[in-house]
Amino acid sequence: MSTAGGGLTGGTGDGPADAANPGRGAGADITHADRKGALRPGRTSAVAAVDVHETVDPLLGRDQDVSVPVSGAPVTYTVRPRRRGIHELGPATVRVGDPFGVVTELLDVAERTSLYVAPEPEDLTEHGATMARESGNDPSRRAQPQPGPDNVMTREYRHGDPMRRVHWAASAKHGQLMVRQEDPRSTRSAVVVLDSAADHWPGARVWAGVLESTEEFEWAVRAAASVIEHLTRRETVVHALDDQGRALPRGKAPVADLRDTDVTDDTATEVVHGLSRAALVSRPEPEASIDPLTARLEREGLSHPLLLLTGRLSPAAARRYVTAASASTVCSVIMVIDAPAHRPDSAAVFESAAWSVVLVTRWTDVDAAWLATTRGATLLTPPPPDPGARQLRMHEMMGHARGRATA
Repeated sequence: MSTAGGGLTGGTGDGPADAANPGRGAGADITHADRKGALRPGRTSAVAAVDVHETVDPLLGRDQDVSVPVSGAPVTYTVRPRRRGIHELGPATVRVGDPFGVVTELLDVAERTSLYVAPEPEDLTEHGATMARESGNDPSRRAQPQPGPDNVMTREYRHGDPMRRVHWAASAKHGQLMVRQEDPRSTRSAVVVLDSAADHWPGARVWAGVLESTEEFEWAVRAAASVIEHLTRRETVVHALDDQGRALPRGKAPVADLRDTDVTDDTATEVVHGLSRAALVSRPEPEASIDPLTARLEREGLSHPLLLLTGRLSPAAARRYVTAASASTVCSVIMVIDAPAHRPDSAAVFESAAWSVVLVTRWTDVDAAWLATTRGATLLTPPPPDPGARQLRMHEMMGHARGRATA
C-alpha cells in the first residue's frame, strides 16, 4: 500500500489511493510492493530482482523505472501533483531476470492505481461583514457568549481530527490529546453552490487527471475548497451543494449515498478531499417546475446567505438560480469568465435581483474575489506576460512618454 510524504498520500494496488493535497513543493511517495501476477508461484527463487517500468500521468511527473528486489524490500518514488483530480498510475511492465543475466522475461501487469489529488485551499481574509450571518429568530441564542479560553468545550481526540483544533492546555490537564468541540450555540450557516454543468464552462478543455475540465472550473473548485475551509474553521455550518442540489462529494463515499449537505469543521477535510472528484457534467437546463436545486433549498429550509460559483451563464440560466435562491437572505455569485473576458448579459440578471456579482478570470486572486463578494466587483485579471516576452526598461518607458508629450 502507500506511504505518506510531505503530507500527501499515494498508493499502488487494486483500489484508489487516498486523496492527496498538492501542497507547494510537496510530493506523494509511491511505494511498490509485489503486484498480483507479477511473479509466478514457485519461480521466485530463481529471480534476483524485478525491473518495473511504471506509467505515470504527465501531470504527476515522468514514467518511473525501478528495480524491486525479490526480498520484498519496498522501493519508493515521488510524484508531485500539479493539478487536482484523479490521476492514474500504471500499467506497469515487469522485467524479470536471473542473477547471471542469461534469462529475462517480460510480464505485463494489467493493474492501474488511481491517485486522488485534492485542491489546495487558499487562506482567505476575514470579511468586515461576514457572509454567514446568524440564522434563527431567537435573539437570546444570538446573544449568548461565544466560547473563550475560560469556557471552551473539549472532548477526546479522535482519529482524523484536525491538529489545529487540539486544545493544549486541556490536553496537559487530562494527560491525553483533547480537541475543541464545536459550539452547539452557534447558529451561523451558509450555502455554497458549485456549478458543474459543462455548458456553463465553455473555456478550452484541460485534463484534471482522467477528468475533463477547464481552467475556469479548476479555479472555481479551488475557490469552493477555500471558502468551505475558511467558514467551517469559524464555527459556521456550510451547506455544500452542486447545481443539482446534491451534496458535494466527501472522501471516497459514492455521491449517490450522500444525504447530508451540512459541512462542519469536523468534516470539511473530507469535502475538500472529495473535490478531487468534482467533474463537469453535460446536462440540459432543468425546467422551473422540476428544478432539483430549488426543491432541495425549499425542502431543507436553506434560506441562509448563499454563494454561487459558476462560469459564463446565459440569462435564462441566471434566472434559474435567482428563482432557486429567492428565499436566501443574502446572495453572491462569482462568475469565472473565459476569454475573451467581457461582461456577460447574465450579470445584469443577478444584479436586478439584488445579488452581489463578482466577475473574475482564472488569473484573479481567490482571496480578492472572496473579499469582493460583499459589494460586487469586476476583477477581470489579464493573463501574465509570456515568459519570453520582452519587458520595457524604465528609460524606454520614459522615452515613449516624452515623445507623446512633445507631440
